[in-house]
Amino acid sequence: MYRKILFIVVLIFLVTKVTECAECSFELHERAAKQTPGNIRVSKSERFHAIPDYINKISYDVTKTDLEMELLDEVEKSFNELSKKQNEEQLELLSKSQEFWLDYYEKETYGLNPANKHVALVSGDKKKVNAYRENMKNILEGRKTFIDNLLNDQHDLSDDGDLSSVMERIDFLQGRVEYFSEERNRPRVVAGEEAWMLFLEENDQFLMSYFSENPEQIDMYKMYVRKERLKILELQLTALERLRIEREE
Repeated sequence: MYRKILFIVVLIFLVTKVTECAECSFELHERAAKQTPGNIRVSKSERFHAIPDYINKISYDVTKTDLEMELLDEVEKSFNELSKKQNEEQLELLSKSQEFWLDYYEKETYGLNPANKHVALVSGDKKKVNAYRENMKNILEGRKTFIDNLLNDQHDLSDDGDLSSVMERIDFLQGRVEYFSEERNRPRVVAGEEAWMLFLEENDQFLMSYFSENPEQIDMYKMYVRKERLKILELQLTALERLRIEREE
């Protein structure tokens, strides 16, 4: 009788321990699953910001050239001068636009960097261009031209084309750039695209306020900003395609 009771007690003890271990194992498995990149679920608006930690550890040469530093200073000076001419509402919108542009510029530093080497972009004369440096220069010069035209009331930017068609072209090229980018760099490329879209939205808001009395000027500046983006994407895509060909050869 005593042995039977002892057996039952031991059996209950063992069953309890097994149950606890199973629950513990399930909890650890569940926690691990939540931390696995493949199980991360984010909304469309958040997916651009979901950059895995290992991506942040990738080392790139993002040292700015003297020309880039000089252009960045000129952009800042032009921005400060333009700020002085704005009313309170316009100043707030302009400042937000510049803040988003700077964020875009910094993100593109990493997104464009894999093309930081000289590649043959024009086969006819064997011209070689450092696509990364060229595009960083284009981004800075484009922003400076935009601000200087407003500052000096020189509203003579080309407005040829249709805004919706240009945006469709931008969307197509961004998809191609993502496709040809290395997998490890793709999150940074997409982050740069998202940063540009956020900048574009804020910049358009500023333009509508700035040209509230001359709305016919708005589309011209909108078109200029979008065409500058096209120029960046076309050069980036050409470089990435060329680099893939060189790797495969």
